[in-house]
Amino acid sequence: MSKYISPLDDMYIRFDAAAEVLARAHQLSTPEGMLEMLTIAMWQGAFNPPSQFELNDFDHSTRDDPENWLCIPIPMHASMLPEAQRSLKPRPVEFFEVGRSSVLSVMHCEGLLPGDQTSWNTLLDHRNRVPTQQKENDAFAALIQTPLRDYSAESLRYLRGLFVPRRLLQKWLNRRSNAFYGIIDLRVAGPPHRSTNQPANDVERTATRPARGRPSLPAWDSIKVWAQKLNAENPKMPRKRLAGLLYEKALEKFGKSAVPNETTILRQLSRILNGSDHN
Repeated sequence: MSKYISPLDDMYIRFDAAAEVLARAHQLSTPEGMLEMLTIAMWQGAFNPPSQFELNDFDHSTRDDPENWLCIPIPMHASMLPEAQRSLKPRPVEFFEVGRSSVLSVMHCEGLLPGDQTSWNTLLDHRNRVPTQQKENDAFAALIQTPLRDYSAESLRYLRGLFVPRRLLQKWLNRRSNAFYGIIDLRVAGPPHRSTNQPANDVERTATRPARGRPSLPAWDSIKVWAQKLNAENPKMPRKRLAGLLYEKALEKFGKSAVPNETTILRQLSRILNGSDHN
């Protein structure tokens, strides 16, 4: 998880910034129209990470690549805050890599889904006997057909603040229109005569570089060693707690840019610990 994502970040672009760039490139559209397009694409699953059962991703390197995940702000639970901060409204947020199901869950819990919240509670209530996947599919089907004008101002602020990896967005745009080749991320291959537009909000972007897959981060080797040691010392330690300790320990030794986020470490622990189960 991360506490802040800069507009100069070389991996992500906010939904509102992407909408502005796309509207400038498509003169018959507006930023609001492009934001609606991105929101509907998200509900359709266009920015979901690959399934863990992908046949061509045996080592999960594609699924584990941070450039295949949305990154969204999630308000911290009061129990996670210092006592002096627990009454704050709005609550501080942290950023997590997620798919559309998590976006749905967060917006539902925060009362940010469009229209009457009571109706959403009925649809998504965990106590009814409809399978969770069916409830989510019903919700996504409704959201795909809900125009942006039906969202509240607070809901729109939240949607504008979602982050999508620029490479992931560019791949999706390339399938939509030739007019958008290279407009968000010049690393993604396009036709011979690509747009010369700069990436959305990072005019100081450096030259093309390899994807930032998790295994390439310098801290990983040390994290694996520490994980084995800590697990041997306390095999009953919950995986979430272990991931947090590993993250903090790595930050002490390496710069933040060299350390995978805590959510990533947690997802990798079973593999690191020779297939042991998650707690």
